[in-house]
Amino acid sequence: MRHAFGRLQARNRAFTLVEILAAMGVLVLLTLVLFRFFAAAERVWTLSEQSTEVYEKARIVLDLISRDLQGAVARSNDVPGLDIHFEQLSNHELRFVTASALGSTATSTSRLCEVGYQLDGNDFERARQNDACASWNIYGSRLSRAPDDQDGYQRVVDCVLEQQYVCYDETFAPQTWQGANYATKLPFAVSVSIRLMDNESFRRWQQLAGPARTQLESEVSRTFAKVIFLADRN
Repeated sequence: MRHAFGRLQARNRAFTLVEILAAMGVLVLLTLVLFRFFAAAERVWTLSEQSTEVYEKARIVLDLISRDLQGAVARSNDVPGLDIHFEQLSNHELRFVTASALGSTATSTSRLCEVGYQLDGNDFERARQNDACASWNIYGSRLSRAPDDQDGYQRVVDCVLEQQYVCYDETFAPQTWQGANYATKLPFAVSVSIRLMDNESFRRWQQLAGPARTQLESEVSRTFAKVIFLADRN
């Protein structure tokens, strides 16, 4: 009887301190592993959303510019003494006449319109002017006048760190597309590049300075480029 009671006591005895500490250690280790797993999964999800946002912005800009450029027009003496110019104001500004449907409005009757691109701070902007505007004139240089007296420049996408246009002649040599030798004909091709951030990263980037800002920029910004060929439109 005593032996049976002793065995029952042995089965019902409490855990020792060593056993409790070992169990707690295993529990803490499992918790840390799960925490790191969920943190990694959340980071992957966030990066995926940020990449989707940046790629969507780049697609909007490059598709818009491609459609405008594929309808671009430039001519010498279209009307005797009057030229239609294609002009690059700077490395991030273009102005030209296009037959793109993106320039049409309900009140316009002409298929032609003038468009302009610029980088205003960190916003990519597009302007449009067509025959619905009383001062519309497709002829002459557009270097010294606003491309749009009707709606002004309007933001297309934000969080743009850099944008650049490079015009190429028929030998594929880069040229500054201004002046009599260039402005009255189309480039052989136009290279467009744009560097972007997602909105959340851009807000963090604006609050930083120095090496921290440079580090974040190198980690999260993305550059997209496209070459649009205009040779068959001359």
